[in-house]
Amino acid sequence: MIDNGAEFVGRSKPQEPPFEALLPDPGIKHRSTRPCRPQTDGKIERFWRGLGEDRIDGTTFENADHVSRVLLRYMSSRNEMRPHQALGGIAPKALLDTLVVNGPPRRDPRIAEHPQFATRSENALRTPVD
Repeated sequence: MIDNGAEFVGRSKPQEPPFEALLPDPGIKHRSTRPCRPQTDGKIERFWRGLGEDRIDGTTFENADHVSRVLLRYMSSRNEMRPHQALGGIAPKALLDTLVVNGPPRRDPRIAEHPQFATRSENALRTPVD
């Protein structure tokens, strides 16, 4: 996933090939974030910031293979060992392993009926229209 910067969605210079032409495998799909949707853009920006802070800053890469090895180590560390605040302080792999073994957590149906936990569409149905 990439943002909608000119380097990805267009050509910054006429002689440069489009971003897709530089992808090594034609099967790789280029997915852009939705315009004017900072929640989505924030996810990829947070990824890049973490990558820079944890692995990239100050690194001189020898070749594309070296970049691939560093990225693989970073992704493994990020998903298997690093606790994530949004997941209650556990690593994504640990959460996935728990879900595979135990299945998704069961919800008390009384909670779903509480107005505080209703979805927007459910709330819209409950709100009287003038």
